[in-house]
Amino acid sequence: MRLQSESSMKTPPGFISFVRNRRRLDNDIENPWGGVATLVRDNLDCLLRQDLSSPDLLVVEVNGSLIRNVYIPPESSRTNWQDWSDINPWDAFVENTHLLLQLDMPSVTGGDINARIGNLLPHAGHPDRVSSDLTVSTRGRLLLDLCNDHLLTILNGSSSLPGSHSSPTSFQRRRDAQGHSITLKTVIDYFIITPFLFPFVTDLNVSPETDWSDHSPITVTMIAPGTPARSTSLKPPFRRSTVHTPLLTETDFFQDSILHSEPPSLTSQLLTLYGHASSTLVPLPPLKIYTDGSCTNVGQPNASAGSGVFFGNSSHPLNTAARVTGTQTNNRGELLAVLIAIQKSHSKRRIEIYSDSEYTIRSIVYRAPKEAQSNWTCANGDILRAIALWIASRESTIVFHHVRAHSNNAHNDAADTLAKLGSTLPLPPPSSPLDFLSSRAPPIFTPAMLSTIPKISTSLPELPPQPASHIPSPSPHLPSSH
Repeated sequence: MRLQSESSMKTPPGFISFVRNRRRLDNDIENPWGGVATLVRDNLDCLLRQDLSSPDLLVVEVNGSLIRNVYIPPESSRTNWQDWSDINPWDAFVENTHLLLQLDMPSVTGGDINARIGNLLPHAGHPDRVSSDLTVSTRGRLLLDLCNDHLLTILNGSSSLPGSHSSPTSFQRRRDAQGHSITLKTVIDYFIITPFLFPFVTDLNVSPETDWSDHSPITVTMIAPGTPARSTSLKPPFRRSTVHTPLLTETDFFQDSILHSEPPSLTSQLLTLYGHASSTLVPLPPLKIYTDGSCTNVGQPNASAGSGVFFGNSSHPLNTAARVTGTQTNNRGELLAVLIAIQKSHSKRRIEIYSDSEYTIRSIVYRAPKEAQSNWTCANGDILRAIALWIASRESTIVFHHVRAHSNNAHNDAADTLAKLGSTLPLPPPSSPLDFLSSRAPPIFTPAMLSTIPKISTSLPELPPQPASHIPSPSPHLPSSH
């Protein structure tokens, strides 16, 4: 799809089209480039969520549910994603998943994710799965990890779901070493939903191989749990008159002030959760620490996760390789590594933590205040709670820096090596010195005078960067090309 070529798409009668195409960062619009499109019945309440959409990732809100259309290039793709995006497509998908689930809205994800997960289950509560493709790829393990962290349901192959949906979705024709024509049949296209929606799914079907595409169409049928379809009648709906409760007592006025007060700023929330940093620290240079997580056999009973903490020197005595306790996932490894880094550094020493996990940094800096109000019931809430307690006990500040994974950063690679080593270690005995999660935090630090200096900060934005892109207004009747 060329830039601005969406206007040549012919939308079927009775539908509204939404399009998100790539836009080359070098502004070269002459080459075909690609994109994703979603069609919605025009009698449904629908809204393009531009705040949640990015190249190759389109989110439309339909009747109170979020419908996400996604394409992620293959792991072996020769296409340079940096031509159209500032963030790796998989990382963008992961971050977008975190954002969607924070909205507490039912969500359906459909698309070509180019991940092979065999017949594995992402978590213990997932329906049994059957698949004709038993291969598990590296990205497939990452997808299982992501679904495990958020308890998402993969519809393909779920044995309790009516329909025919365990068959291949992709058919790549190529030649073998002898020159014979063969077809590689894989399952790489999926429908993934929040578990709330599973009872509303009535049918899923993967169509047989076709002559006109190397992917099979997938059809999912659902009973929409959202608001009713928009009426086509011109008669305005009946609306009840607004009821105003009189303010008669002090309780009435207090409640009214709460309901109409502005929410606290992020800085205020961080000061409340983590406390104030001391303003009288010795001006030593900050200690730079690199952290990483690793997980092998993701989604399998023998999954094993580890954490790595590197203090900048291969002989540093605080360098740590640790085995993760609890659910074995990469994200837990990333978070535990941060917890260990904080535990092993001096409370009065400013530190800078370098991590390649945007999930970890955003969870600690942006999402933690909300999760604390929910009593840490989120994924990996036990580690986030422990991190919060240890930060609250510190006197000095922590700055989080994001680094790109596998970008020839020797310090980050060293942390990765330690994390992989940690994943091979046995599980630590409960409450032992190697069970870092059970280590009790020191008392909360309270400065003699409140400094209003937040203890944590980061240069990583709260939301992933969104490259500028032309997004047309939805129209039910776009002109056909001539």
